[in-house]
Amino acid sequence: PADATAKDDSTTPGELAQLFKELSDDDFSTRENATIKLWRIGDKAEPLLRQASEGDDIELRTRAARLLEVFKYGIYPDTPADVVALINQFRHGDLNSQTNALQQLYSRGEVNIVSKLIRSVDDQQVRSRLVKAVVNSLDEQIVKLFAKGNFDDVESLLVLAAISEEGLRDLAAFHLHRGSLD
Repeated sequence: PADATAKDDSTTPGELAQLFKELSDDDFSTRENATIKLWRIGDKAEPLLRQASEGDDIELRTRAARLLEVFKYGIYPDTPADVVALINQFRHGDLNSQTNALQQLYSRGEVNIVSKLIRSVDDQQVRSRLVKAVVNSLDEQIVKLFAKGNFDDVESLLVLAAISEEGLRDLAAFHLHRGSLD
């Protein structure tokens, strides 16, 4: 939704449940307002949206799927307009446009979005080409992120690079270092 601009992190579980009821309300404006509010909540609403997208209620399922579709690509209320433009370039472009968009996003440090975009590609060969186009400076970026303590983004990059044996070893070493490997 274009008119939802501010992210809302203050929603309680009870308020969230009410918004899901409102998604299938008989009144159109109630459904629209609930959709906008869920958009503003962003990734916090994703687990319930996934549930709703598999339910029996067609209106609820459709609205939930529509929100999940934009979240899938990393488009949230607090995503800057220039980043959204690059995401859309990736979504609607050819392989060269996709590569260019990913490289620009990567150079801006938008590691999580790069990871989401690459994971959205179903064709394994295309996905591998996109990863290779981005991970040229992977080691340098990982060192920077690690120094900042941004371990979620480090993990996202390592998961992307795990298309090779070396990448798999790096990912295993990361999890071993973090104590998250059995």
